[in-house]
Amino acid sequence: MAKQKHTPGPRTVVTTGNVFGPNGRLVASCGGWDDGDPSSHKENMANARLDAAAPELLEACKAALGELTEGPCEIDDCTHDKCATAKLRAAIAKAESS
Repeated sequence: MAKQKHTPGPRTVVTTGNVFGPNGRLVASCGGWDDGDPSSHKENMANARLDAAAPELLEACKAALGELTEGPCEIDDCTHDKCATAKLRAAIAKAESS
């Protein structure tokens, strides 16, 4: 397995659009230019949430690939830690939450 090169999760988003890693270090600033348009702030925050979800999205994609090659989980509403479906749902929810 390749050595991890990115800041791991969990990542935290604050109202300014900044994204912080688990050690409190700034990972990304998605605040952008404040042009006074509320939709700009919403877009900046959506970008920050997507960035914050990146480590989980990567893990979920890797798990999904493993399940596709080894056979899918047979439980529709599976919630155990190693189920790709549960990981994908959690990552998507994190990226799309408000």
